[in-house]
Amino acid sequence: MKVYKINLTSIIFYTFLFFISVNGNAKVENCFAVDQKGKSQKYENGNYFGSIKNYDSDLIKTAMSAMTHSCMVTQKESRETLKLLSEKGWAPISESGLYAKTAKEGIIEPSAGRAYVAYNKKINTLVVVFRGTGVKGMGKGYKLKLIKNALTDSNLLLKKIMWLPSSGPAGIKKWKGLTESNFREWKNLKVHNGFNKEYNRFKKTISKRIESFQEKNKKNPNIYCIGFSLGAALATHCGAHLSLRFGIKPNVLVGASPRVGGRAFQKAYDKLIKNSARIMLEKDPVPQIPGNLIKKSYKHVGHRLLPLYHDKKLGQRLREKALKLITHSWKNARVGKDIFAFIKYHNYIQYKVALRKHLSLCETDCKKGTLEKLAEAERGFGDK
Repeated sequence: MKVYKINLTSIIFYTFLFFISVNGNAKVENCFAVDQKGKSQKYENGNYFGSIKNYDSDLIKTAMSAMTHSCMVTQKESRETLKLLSEKGWAPISESGLYAKTAKEGIIEPSAGRAYVAYNKKINTLVVVFRGTGVKGMGKGYKLKLIKNALTDSNLLLKKIMWLPSSGPAGIKKWKGLTESNFREWKNLKVHNGFNKEYNRFKKTISKRIESFQEKNKKNPNIYCIGFSLGAALATHCGAHLSLRFGIKPNVLVGASPRVGGRAFQKAYDKLIKNSARIMLEKDPVPQIPGNLIKKSYKHVGHRLLPLYHDKKLGQRLREKALKLITHSWKNARVGKDIFAFIKYHNYIQYKVALRKHLSLCETDCKKGTLEKLAEAERGFGDK
């Protein structure tokens, strides 16, 4: 039996995270308040989804669109989310596979979470978007929701995946991406129990919406699983779930993601999901959890990692040496010294601003193979 050492700083951080969740004064932000004006830029308003296979402007613009969706799903009320989606040309999909006419039909809200499956006909793209831990003012009963989400974040036990089908040929019959061989592998993988339980609350309705949509539409859309913070962890589960359940090849694009599982999960996930990218900012503490507590047991998934600077070096990419200094470290978060730093840097608007700046640098900074090397290097930093 393994014995894990949990340091005092880590306990303080989770207490801090819980406190911020319940008492924070952050307000729901305007998704488009920082967008550049005077230009019709699809990536600013959430309508640009290109390839994320390469380190280029397509990936960066797509990441900016993903951040806009992460903001839209975090509106105070679900009807506001529905309104924003409609204004930007997105149609939330109901369980019948048709366009939802009401927030109740289109916005998924089990327990304290929120998500949506939405389709944009003009670009033939389907997105599955998950809300993060949340901010004060996100609707009726927000304090209870925030407490539940904070508890989800801090449930660190590694457990087997809950959303997989029951064992045996009958159990996996409808799962187009599962064989008896890879099912044996996946059923023994272990993941963060809090994220595991939370995604399990979404799996049924997401499966129904995807299945019904496929039945009613002949075109095969590009599919993206998107999330920020806790939402990123759920989007990670979503990618594997959709691939195994429907045999499709979703793109997984997340920001500020915590670690979701161990090394075995990471290897199986990256073998399954080929198109994946993760964005992080260097002073955001969330991408470092829960690795600070159990370094060798948790690994980030994903083939590409784009780490960006804040502040004076806004939008510049971290090199491997700089990345090593912050991996599994609390120092970059300034926890205990400046509690407002967490709110400032763990913020999808700040991510979007950094990405926009990086887009302007991409002609000289985007070099083939760089993000793959950074993703693998970061995973190795916690092994020693």
